[in-house]
Amino acid sequence: MNATKEIKIIGKEHEETGWKRYIYFEYEVNKYELTLFWDEFNGYETYWREPNKAPDWVVNWNEDDHEGMSFRHYLDDLTWENN
Repeated sequence: MNATKEIKIIGKEHEETGWKRYIYFEYEVNKYELTLFWDEFNGYETYWREPNKAPDWVVNWNEDDHEGMSFRHYLDDLTWENN
């Protein structure tokens, strides 16, 4: 490419409108697998792969015990830096 005709980027904007994350974790010696989804219109959703439904401790999740975060938000927070 001719040096006088190079593209010079002077700015950029990026907007994340949705994502999917596969998460594998252990809790009290049990192993779990799920897919965590997020999009700007529906918020968080989970699809449990193993076991095939949310365990009781997730169903009974108390947001007050976790800085006001839902289980799904908490998982997002725990896995954000690992992407």
